[in-house]
Amino acid sequence: MTDPVAGRPDRAGGPCGCDEAYEHLLEYLDSALAPDSAERIRAHLAECDECSSDVSTSDLVRRLLRRCCVEQAPEQLRVKIVDRLRQGGYESIAITEIQVDAAP
Repeated sequence: MTDPVAGRPDRAGGPCGCDEAYEHLLEYLDSALAPDSAERIRAHLAECDECSSDVSTSDLVRRLLRRCCVEQAPEQLRVKIVDRLRQGGYESIAITEIQVDAAP
């Protein structure tokens, strides 16, 4: 995966700014950034109360959504989905692996 923060000469080294931290907030929360980029954002969050508060709030909302908004699809729908996937070449899909999750 290409890291959208790393490798930019104008942003290399040291903590990033508020705009950059906000731009990559979801990637940061998903641990989808390269370690050096995540560290730059982490360093910024340690210095910026406003961004740190935004990250905490976003993380809390995401955790609450994951906990509260998980629903299992009806068995008939899951069987249909698995049948279609198998027709498309995904033979190893099991019905128990199909779950509707409202949170990313």
